[in-house]
Amino acid sequence: MNKHFVFIYVVFLLINSIACQRQQGETQNYFYIELTRKTVPKIDELFEDVKYIALQTSDSSLLDEVIDSKVGYFDGRFYIADYKKEITVFDENGKWLHTINHFGESPQDYLGIVTFAIAPNGDLLVVDRLLRGLLFYSANDEFLYAYHNDTISLEDAFFMDNDHVLIRGTNGYTKDKFYLFNRNSREILSSYWSVPLKRKFRYSPSGFFVTYKEKLLYHEMQNTRIYELTPDSAILRYTIDVEGRTPPDGFWERTDLSSMDLNDERVRRGYVDNIRFFSEGNENILLQVSGGGSSQEIHVLIEKATGRQICFDKIAFDDYFTWMPNRMCALPDGQVAILIPPEDILAEKDSPLRMQFPDLKEDDNPILCIAKIR
Repeated sequence: MNKHFVFIYVVFLLINSIACQRQQGETQNYFYIELTRKTVPKIDELFEDVKYIALQTSDSSLLDEVIDSKVGYFDGRFYIADYKKEITVFDENGKWLHTINHFGESPQDYLGIVTFAIAPNGDLLVVDRLLRGLLFYSANDEFLYAYHNDTISLEDAFFMDNDHVLIRGTNGYTKDKFYLFNRNSREILSSYWSVPLKRKFRYSPSGFFVTYKEKLLYHEMQNTRIYELTPDSAILRYTIDVEGRTPPDGFWERTDLSSMDLNDERVRRGYVDNIRFFSEGNENILLQVSGGGSSQEIHVLIEKATGRQICFDKIAFDDYFTWMPNRMCALPDGQVAILIPPEDILAEKDSPLRMQFPDLKEDDNPILCIAKIR
């Protein structure tokens, strides 16, 4: 009897040990964030392989509206859009290569760049919300064709492969959020993710697709969850809870309040319901959350295995230059792009970052910081 008991006990300990090891090695999918635990981390606490690139400044390459510019990367080139009419292309050393500009009113042109996407073969897709159109250009900047859809408000797009594009778009005529588009047949093959038609107040910014280990991830406003997307489904990957301030289900569909009153209620209750930025690395995820007031805007680096977090609203780039970008741009596999305006660097005379660029002027292009999440 005693030997039998000892055997069962040993087996129990072994199973429990294996379970604990498995739990320690797994990634959590629910994270609770405390806004009060803010700090000012050094940049090397958040990132590794940090690189600063001076973007060539000339009449042809001068960037405009860099505060909200999107940065993309493909085949050794950085694509920077000003969200109006141009996408400027630089090499990895900051040398200007060419500028893509098809702003105009011809069938080959767009009226405004909402966002852009790059295919595996280098083709470029521009999303134009004003024209409700997708405009395709070759890797050599030759016009291929335009696709227009009067029933879908096009907001974002991502190449699943050379032949298929996943489109995000919503409006009052359709319930679905994602549409799979075939470039060859030039038609929508399928759609998914039903959304409430009665939502009174809806944010619709672009640039919320990001890739990690060939997985397409997605985040959005009025939602504190991260999803993995496939051509036909969305799989919940992470849930973010900011001090329990997530609005209850159905909040944005309430019929007893006007759109303005609903947003006022959000501010009054201090709801934190937006993920404005997300990127995933091997060990950590980095995100920006915001809610009803600027005091509730914060960036958080979260260790995936333990949930340990660093909350911050500024980054110490060095001992003299402390700054927070208005926007970070997520590149594949945990790479992050940050455009730093020259006037902010020049304001700190003793900053080593400023000394790294002794010829920098206020009217120059921004410094491009490329870094990888730790």
